[in-house]
Amino acid sequence: MTNKEEIQYHNRIWYLKTYEALITKALKRGLSRKKLDYYTEKHHILPKCMNGKDSKDNYVLLTFREHIIAHMLLSRMYPNNNELSHVVYFMLSSSKNNNIYNNTRRQSLK
Repeated sequence: MTNKEEIQYHNRIWYLKTYEALITKALKRGLSRKKLDYYTEKHHILPKCMNGKDSKDNYVLLTFREHIIAHMLLSRMYPNNNELSHVVYFMLSSSKNNNIYNNTRRQSLK
């Protein structure tokens, strides 16, 4: 294994561990938006583009920031999956998401 390949391998492991920690944290919060007093988005743990299902056991609720981070991590873990990269691009460039981000940020600064 070359030095570059070794670094890529260790980075992918770090992305995976970070993603798992994020999902574990979200699973502990549960799926009830009524219990949470902040904005959340539904996230597929195993993305649909990777044969993830629309089932309760494949969902978590993430904050807007966590949702973007989750997709960034997934796109780094699976760099050959173009759909994951497109989702990150859309999330970061969408005017709707910019409004959500700005509103969320303002609320967190209060």
